[in-house]
Amino acid sequence: EWLDQRIDPESNSVSEVFLGGINAFLQFSCNQADYKERQTLLCPCARCKNVKLREAKVVSRHLFLYGFKGNYYVWTRRINGQCSTGWLNDEDNTVL
Repeated sequence: EWLDQRIDPESNSVSEVFLGGINAFLQFSCNQADYKERQTLLCPCARCKNVKLREAKVVSRHLFLYGFKGNYYVWTRRINGQCSTGWLNDEDNTVL
């Protein structure tokens, strides 16, 4: 999973795969009704641990710097015959 590929072992910097995943995560998150209403989202970085509300640009920076908190996974589900992808916090089973 891209969540586990934060550091590129060859360059020892944040990987392109991880950066692409952050962008997809934020695009998905910012299209959710809660975000559109509040203009903030829970930051799932290793520092904020999905308990602090932040602006999307701050979440992006935190994920770049600290990576995702432990037990945070990508999930896929089927709704009305279509696949939908999102993120699951395995500790408390909350879905973003």
